[in-house]
Amino acid sequence: MKHWNRKRVTIDPRLQGVCCVRVAMYWVFCLATVVLLMTCRLLLTNPPASVTQLVQQVWKQSGGIIGGTMLVLPLVLFDLLVITNRFAGPIYRIQQELNKLADGHPTDPMQLRPNDFCGDLAKAYNRVRERILHAPVKDSIQTKGDTDSAPNEADLVAS
Repeated sequence: MKHWNRKRVTIDPRLQGVCCVRVAMYWVFCLATVVLLMTCRLLLTNPPASVTQLVQQVWKQSGGIIGGTMLVLPLVLFDLLVITNRFAGPIYRIQQELNKLADGHPTDPMQLRPNDFCGDLAKAYNRVRERILHAPVKDSIQTKGDTDSAPNEADLVAS
């Protein structure tokens, strides 16, 4: 049985970086919302005498939440990289194989890891690959002096 370990954490740094930044932004917005809601609750239920007291009370109530989520965020971002590898990896591999196929180099059928996404895309690639490999070769390049394949006047008029 083939062993399917990944060798890299990021396959497409641009795509995966955007995803990580987006998750971090959501985290910041969620924390800001929690702090804002706590501030509003404190102002409505037990208004502090000064802004300093307000900040201290908000920090006292939300500091644990902020600290706890800061500990969890790296785990969430790493898990996001693992999940995005499951679709970025297959897309990267299919792109590499399509480039080889377009350049006329031999390619093998695409087989993805068991938990990868884009299985249908790999199947479609394999179908296209098979069709290209088994298609009859048509020479559309004419050489000088090759009069047999030059269109005649009747063909030109008909088109």
